[in-house]
Amino acid sequence: MAMQIGTFYNNGERFEGSIETRKLDDLGAVIIDPYEKSSPDSSEPDYIVRSGRYQIGRGWKQTTKDGQREYINLIIDDPHMDQAIRARLVQQGGKHILLWERSDD
Repeated sequence: MAMQIGTFYNNGERFEGSIETRKLDDLGAVIIDPYEKSSPDSSEPDYIVRSGRYQIGRGWKQTTKDGQREYINLIIDDPHMDQAIRARLVQQGGKHILLWERSDD
């Protein structure tokens, strides 16, 4: 079952919010900005995740298997972290929540 680890609000084309975990709470405000790809079919991310002046992740637009909802698949990573966090940013009412679940790896 997925755990909510963040709350974000859509502010134009960007998302602003915070990641709420014991280790990442000190990040403060987190911004998810659109990234301008070099070509539409490139594997480059659709979004860059930042905390202050630091890039801490990237994200790709995805659609659920049933094709009904869009979400952003995020990878949050930084040299001080033991491993990357993979999470999904999904809309819930008037906000977006960041969901994480431990992988089986």
